[in-house]
Amino acid sequence: MVNNDIKKSIAMELLISLSQQKPDYLLQTDALVYVCSKHINHREYSPILDIYDKLDKNQALNENYKWLFYIAKLHTRVSLDDRFNDIIPDDIFIDNSVIHYKHGDSKCLIFFTSHDVQNAGSVVSSLRQVLKPFGISLMFILDSSAKAGLQGLGGLTINKTMDELNNIFSALQYTNLITIGSSLPGLTSLVYGLKMNMDAIWVFNPLTSLSSGIQDNQNLGSYSTNLKLKDIHTEFGQESMDRFCVITFGRESFPNIDVPQYLLDNKKTKVFLHYSKNFKPDQEAAQRLSGFANVELIPHEHDNHFLLGYLYQNNLFQGLFRDFLQKINWL
Repeated sequence: MVNNDIKKSIAMELLISLSQQKPDYLLQTDALVYVCSKHINHREYSPILDIYDKLDKNQALNENYKWLFYIAKLHTRVSLDDRFNDIIPDDIFIDNSVIHYKHGDSKCLIFFTSHDVQNAGSVVSSLRQVLKPFGISLMFILDSSAKAGLQGLGGLTINKTMDELNNIFSALQYTNLITIGSSLPGLTSLVYGLKMNMDAIWVFNPLTSLSSGIQDNQNLGSYSTNLKLKDIHTEFGQESMDRFCVITFGRESFPNIDVPQYLLDNKKTKVFLHYSKNFKPDQEAAQRLSGFANVELIPHEHDNHFLLGYLYQNNLFQGLFRDFLQKINWL
């Protein structure tokens, strides 16, 4: 009997093949999003451009597709046509990793993402719609190596990356900063936001630890695209989440990450942590940060790890975001 992992692998290969032959057909579904995301995760941009070139140029692109094609064009320095006019940024920094939309003078939101690029276009579009009327700028930070900036960006170490980002913020005269992230990029938001003394951090089911023992001392095998967070979490809990991160994002050592210590060192930055209260691994991850005066834990009636996507798809994201901005007196 063929196991599910093999079936999924075969299905993905068939989708990739079909995407090169009839991308217009797949464009009517979410399938092409996952194909393009897989290529981006492996920094394979040419197949995405091949798909784009085969599309009917009169066919509308939703925000997610537009963003995925834009990222591929950006990293290959291919010129943009009129379909991308509404997402062309004001500036690009650090080896195409930092994409900047300027809406105001002093306030900026930093949104981290990595392997979870499928919904990035929709989230960025929603953020811009909310931010622009209030003069709040946006920086979208994409680590195409799928390590979410935890090893730095553009060949820089994480500390050098923070220094460079501080230089960018200073040059752009941003004095008020907040950061957003989900899952592994949620951990990135916690690390960067606390160590860089940002005003506030807004995260969704973030990882709150990475076990150095597992990273350094165990033979974890090879990368698998078929690992499911829910399956791993349900049976083994956070230890296997750490294992998942190392398998998925590479054997290289992450820097020593100690979020509780960062919270002890920084009592100024406010942390608003949304988590799925019916999903034990995310509940446990959230509880690690309970008891800190500057951390507010916000539970949701949700039973899996992908909370941010659920909130967006059910039209709850923008309302929560406005509430967050009001809590930190940005509105």
